[in-house]
Amino acid sequence: MYSILKKFDLNLLLSLHALLTEQQVSLAAERLDITQSGMSKNLSRLRELLDDPLLVRKGNQMILTPRAEAMVTSLQSIVDQVDQLVMGDDFDPRQRDMSFRVAASDFLVQLYAPSWLNRIQTEAPHTKIVYVPWSTSTFSGLQSGEVDFAFGVVDSAPAGIYRKVIQRSSRYVCIGRRGHPALSGSLSLEHYVALRHVVPQLTGGGTNPVDLRLNVLGLTREIAVETPFFMAAVAIVSQTDLVMIVNESMVERLQPLYPLTVANLPFDLEFPPFGLFWHERVKASAPHLWFREQFLPVE
Repeated sequence: MYSILKKFDLNLLLSLHALLTEQQVSLAAERLDITQSGMSKNLSRLRELLDDPLLVRKGNQMILTPRAEAMVTSLQSIVDQVDQLVMGDDFDPRQRDMSFRVAASDFLVQLYAPSWLNRIQTEAPHTKIVYVPWSTSTFSGLQSGEVDFAFGVVDSAPAGIYRKVIQRSSRYVCIGRRGHPALSGSLSLEHYVALRHVVPQLTGGGTNPVDLRLNVLGLTREIAVETPFFMAAVAIVSQTDLVMIVNESMVERLQPLYPLTVANLPFDLEFPPFGLFWHERVKASAPHLWFREQFLPVE
């Protein structure tokens, strides 16, 4: 009954988890704080024990085999349960070496992460946070265990994904450089569509809500720049005659960084709430529960 389990130890199980999560020997070794050669030896042992290559090269990257993909979610659950079994009720973040992968857009990291990181580093000084870009595959990454949390602006999520709202809905406003002549007074609809715009495409596609609203009104606007980087977009409008829309609640955080003028839009448009997302498999994990509690709502 336990023939293959006799050949496993906890370190090998953790190596398997790290390898399938990171999909790279060097990153898996870093995650467990061991040498790359040590992790390579563990991968060889795992391949022999499981009779599967687990990781195979495709172009310039390593990908999971079908069997490895099928193991990811269950393996994460097992690791969490072992962690909970060993730690019991004695979880102390100050004494734990923890690592969390968080998917987030650049502007959320720059504008909101510093205050949370100060609290996290005080409460858990040995915690490492790895930020990765938010993308169209973020929710599948939560499901597979590739990322632990996602921090973003989304109205809904797939089944099995939980959300903690960090900031409620607010309205959009238009920003431009300080002294922008078109934003000095009331901005009419005619003047708004006559301006040239910068549009951040943060998830790699989709229709901007402003354009959807303008389409309803039978109007279009001229987009001069599209960029996957929100903060780059803000930098551009702060130094040109281009404009862009942002969540009104972000303006207070942006103005100390860039010389900006703010104007109300000539139509009502609500910015969706943003929050922290996680998968149900880590709902009861003590480290993940602690991490969620560090993200306090933003006023």
